[in-house]
Amino acid sequence: MQVTLSPEQEAHLLRIASRTGRNAEALALEAIGHLLEHEERFIEAVEKGLASLDRGEFISPGSRAAHGEPAAILMEVRWSPEAADDLEHRPVHPT
Repeated sequence: MQVTLSPEQEAHLLRIASRTGRNAEALALEAIGHLLEHEERFIEAVEKGLASLDRGEFISPGSRAAHGEPAAILMEVRWSPEAADDLEHRPVHPT
């Protein structure tokens, strides 16, 4: 597999490699590895959350505060139809 970087991305990679005294190719491979790990954890968290919702398990906005716990921080995620379809059709990896 070959990956083509834009001139800006290549310059950025070379700058960081130079500043850290590292090989640009090794740095690129490490960066890709970190991104893939992050993506995997994110997908697993979303799948876990969706499975909880499918089971009817969720926290209402006031339920934590009612039990003396700090209020939950809520985040609304808006998926484009393409992103939702992509996530829905990703293979599920058993944990």
